[in-house]
Amino acid sequence: YVDGNVLRLQFCESGYLKHIEPDHKNLVVEIPADCKIEINNVSATMNFNETNAKEIELNSVSGDVKADSLIVEGKIEINTTSGNVGVSKVVADKFDYNTVSGDLVIPEFFADKLTMASVRGDMNISVGEINKIDFDTTSGNGVIDIPDDSGLTLNKSTLSGNVKSNLEYSKNGDTFVFGNGEIKVSFNSVSGDISIK
Repeated sequence: YVDGNVLRLQFCESGYLKHIEPDHKNLVVEIPADCKIEINNVSATMNFNETNAKEIELNSVSGDVKADSLIVEGKIEINTTSGNVGVSKVVADKFDYNTVSGDLVIPEFFADKLTMASVRGDMNISVGEINKIDFDTTSGNGVIDIPDDSGLTLNKSTLSGNVKSNLEYSKNGDTFVFGNGEIKVSFNSVSGDISIK
């Protein structure tokens, strides 16, 4: 139904006949490219094809997020309890990911800033172009794959987590500089490790 300038879509609960399982439900929505998308989800997978939008906000209890590409003018925000996020390509101004145990995997990442907060969730991204990454976790691990002609400056604050890499770097206390050091990375953890490739 339409609520002002907002289109609201909601699945009704499946009805049961005695001893008969209900059919699975699939909801397919096509939207204009200049919309703001907000989806609240429980125990269902959200699949996106090539999606263009002004902003995207996804809230999920246990469902995964899968996408070919998410191209957004502003911010992408994803909040999950245990769902994983796998996106082939992200282009956005900012990307915020908050999770208890979900993993984040993005082979092509273009953004100004990525912020990830997790208890156990892991992060695995290949950087195309980015300025800043903030990764706060209790025991999650991070993998950042950077281009050959790039580099990053990593500031680490951990109790027992380690920095792992086969690349050359310089070290001053808890600051590690790879290549030209242009990408700024903040890594805060209790026991999680971070790997730079």
